[in-house]
Amino acid sequence: MTAQGVKNTGIRENNIESILRLLYTKKLSATHIAKALKLSKTAVFKILSEMEGMNLVENLADSDNENEKYKRTLYAIKQEAGILGVVEFGSTYIKIVFSYLNGEIFDETIIEDREFLNLDDLNEICTIILNKKKQFEKDFLSIISIIVSAPGQINKFTDEIENSVKFNLIKDVSVRAFFEEKLHLNVILKNDINLAIIGEQHYGKIERITENGILIYVDSGMGGAILNENKIIEGDHGYAAEFGLISTYDQFGNNLVYDLICSINSIKKQITYQQFMGKSTMIGEKFRYRDVVKAFYEKDALVLEVVKYTAHKLGELISNLSYIFNYRQFFVGGRIKALGQQYLDWVLEGLDPKIKDISIKFTTLGDENIIYGAIHVGVTNAFGVVAKK
Repeated sequence: MTAQGVKNTGIRENNIESILRLLYTKKLSATHIAKALKLSKTAVFKILSEMEGMNLVENLADSDNENEKYKRTLYAIKQEAGILGVVEFGSTYIKIVFSYLNGEIFDETIIEDREFLNLDDLNEICTIILNKKKQFEKDFLSIISIIVSAPGQINKFTDEIENSVKFNLIKDVSVRAFFEEKLHLNVILKNDINLAIIGEQHYGKIERITENGILIYVDSGMGGAILNENKIIEGDHGYAAEFGLISTYDQFGNNLVYDLICSINSIKKQITYQQFMGKSTMIGEKFRYRDVVKAFYEKDALVLEVVKYTAHKLGELISNLSYIFNYRQFFVGGRIKALGQQYLDWVLEGLDPKIKDISIKFTTLGDENIIYGAIHVGVTNAFGVVAKK
């Protein structure tokens, strides 16, 4: 191929990818697409015609859906363009979902009680995905990529997990490489909290994170993500925003890290310690987080005392981050949200009084913000792949 031919191929692929990106969030007419890409309508019609032949888009005038008849000039991404898979390693579960390239989720599998993982769990995931793959291929649907969301430190150079409590039992397994070898698919491995902030940014319902914001995720452990001018700050190796590992002091003067005070596991340990010291509580000897939440809303004095203290410490952490980054928007996510507005009020109480004009809110989505963030990352990658068909 000549240099000119290579150049023309590159332009064609860029145009196809750009049109798919425009159609990702809404259906558009050729006129709107031409205006957005600053191309002539003739050129856009030619590209769209080619994309129809590639099974990437459809003209809704050809739709059998009676409700679409009034949208005859609109184009949409076709289901046959491809699908994405997402594997989310949650705090106590594994979730496997599949979506079309327009972001619509159409299949979901949840595996419960998986706080710590072993090799059997990874093999079980592979079996589920391979069975789904066979099923999809019967409907002429192909999986483009699998996005894996994992807690812990992910090295951005090797794209592998460097440190994660959830994977301690199989820490010698290269998770991304394992899935790629078993599934024969492109696998993208990302930190779960980074995906959560992307999900909030693009799909948040009430107040979306705009260009700058910090997400602090309080769950079994603590993590975070920093959005700066619309980009995730990853750091040199990809480990940025490990807020739970920042040093602090507890009420007894012990030098600890915030994870050992503010996380849900730490809240449970503090309650257990106070029980051992003879303090009364409605919570039994063996309990789970849902028991803590129940006792919290029933005004159990010990639980309220512990939660208030940990919330104040989170306010202290946010104060320090505010001084470092000079950001106004902070979001708190994770299962800690079950404690509601009272928890946030106590976080605000813990702020340095000198800090003014700061917003601290819960994330507007639940755990699905990780799934939506993963889909967004996968779609961004997939558009470039299908444009090269």
